[in-house]
Amino acid sequence: MTKDHQTLRICDLFAGNYQIPPYQRNFAWTYKEIEQLIQDIEDSCKDAKDCYYIGTLVVDTKNNIIDGQQRSTALTLIALALQNDYGETLLNHIPINFPARKGSNETLQKLYKGELPEEDDEIKRGYHDAKEGLKNVENIERFTHCLLYQVFIFQSILPEHLDLNLYFERFNSRGEQLEAHEIIKAQMMAKLEEADAQRFAEIWDACSEFEVPVIRGLKLSNTKQKEVTLNKNEADASLVQVSVESDSKLSILDALKEDQNSDVVGQEDRVDAGNYTSIINFETLLLYCIGIDKGDDASSVQLDDKKLLQVFDLKDKSSSWVMDFLAELLCLRELFDTYIIKNDRDISSSGETHWVLKKIKIGDKNQSLVNTFEDSLNKKIIMLQSMFAVTYTANRDSRWLYEVMQFLYHHVYSYFDNEELGQLFLDKLEGLAIAYAKERLFSDDACQIKSYHEEVPVYAFNFVDYVLWDNREELKDQFFDADHFRFTYRRSIEHWYPQNPDAESKQERLDDETLHAFSNLAITTGSQNSKFSNLIPAAKYNQWEEIFNRQSLKLQWMAKITDSNGWDKEQIDRMTIEIEELVSDFINTHQKGW
Repeated sequence: MTKDHQTLRICDLFAGNYQIPPYQRNFAWTYKEIEQLIQDIEDSCKDAKDCYYIGTLVVDTKNNIIDGQQRSTALTLIALALQNDYGETLLNHIPINFPARKGSNETLQKLYKGELPEEDDEIKRGYHDAKEGLKNVENIERFTHCLLYQVFIFQSILPEHLDLNLYFERFNSRGEQLEAHEIIKAQMMAKLEEADAQRFAEIWDACSEFEVPVIRGLKLSNTKQKEVTLNKNEADASLVQVSVESDSKLSILDALKEDQNSDVVGQEDRVDAGNYTSIINFETLLLYCIGIDKGDDASSVQLDDKKLLQVFDLKDKSSSWVMDFLAELLCLRELFDTYIIKNDRDISSSGETHWVLKKIKIGDKNQSLVNTFEDSLNKKIIMLQSMFAVTYTANRDSRWLYEVMQFLYHHVYSYFDNEELGQLFLDKLEGLAIAYAKERLFSDDACQIKSYHEEVPVYAFNFVDYVLWDNREELKDQFFDADHFRFTYRRSIEHWYPQNPDAESKQERLDDETLHAFSNLAITTGSQNSKFSNLIPAAKYNQWEEIFNRQSLKLQWMAKITDSNGWDKEQIDRMTIEIEELVSDFINTHQKGW
């Protein structure tokens, strides 16, 4: 008899046969989630853990997956990438099946046979993301063994006649097991008096909800929202103090208490705060907060959210420390809302990433969303932040953002002129971009750009794209469309002149130094890279001419040259010189000594 609850090794999961019911949404995990799953498994391998649990799989008695299909599909795609790219045997059949999605099944079967499907869909995209994520694994053989035999998933089988609507209602209201940040919240509240604990919970919950600006999450009346201006320097041990537009002082805690019986502004008078995706999660913001509180620099701060409970050792902390920490958290969250980019999901649903940098402007009777800075300054800051965001997608790799938040925390309240602050912020971001480039773009002699064999990283390409975008007016004839260029999740490095030209082209292979030079490399999506294949540059351009206005600026430039002059050693050498000159001029002009 099958147990209602059982712990499965991933090899047991792969040996099963699971159905994805028609009502389940399509596979939606992005590179960020897949890469994080791979990294978590890799960490468990390095830590030599005998058991590592990665969540829950809820199924019915017929093995229909009720909850957990995103993780199950991601694991299957990781297994297929390991089989096809590294010769590791994990599957003797595809363990998941989509009865209502013929295309998804066909893609999986082709991948299982080692074939790359021509049609693009979410399964093929996820497969490319798994391939990219596995490139960061140090020891594939160790990783594969760990994945199969030391990683576990908890499977729960629902009773046969259970009302699924009732199940989902209870599941959503009760939730899964407490997450680390919920445990920390409970531990902190235990140190407070009842009245303060209640208001603590309101602020904590508002800070943790990343889809709603914190000032909205506090549910103050519009009048109170207008009065409240965060000021970290006014925090004391018992109250979260804030400045107001009068001679008096008002705390957020008191504002919440006073506002309980007041008329909160109606929904029709509130601006839609947007449908945005944040570039970090709440756990990471908590780690930023504790790091800034301790004075940690970006190189030493702990950003692994799996170690959140270890970082928050609250045993000897007092109630006053808890309230001081809450004040700091509230300030950081308000800074995050106002000065850090977000991805607009409504626009991005069309397939393009759309970054925004906006703040809520509160009037007497209504609210509106406006750019944080004037348009040209806002645009530059968006470009710099998005350059980092698409490069360092994992929360644990967001040290650049920690350094930015630390800067804002120590500088925002000293500047009352918004444009003066904006220029200082831009200088900080450009200085940070240059510091990262010096470590990642250049060879050891610090004057020559790295080649393919020197494992030039994704950041190098994104930094060069920013330099080209910054010079777009002078270089406008080199691009198809620089004005609408946006940083998006391009992670696959392509040789524009192929390493092994196809036989039909009758083109000879270039010498290694030229072939692997940075100027012959371009960054694109994994699916586009596979389409380029071993075609020579002219064939790539002719076949895919309509897509280059949406590609990286460096690739746009390379395609333009190919269209007018062809692409050979002479063109590669010339572009090397031009890029090095542009980068050098940018560094000399914008380096502020941060």
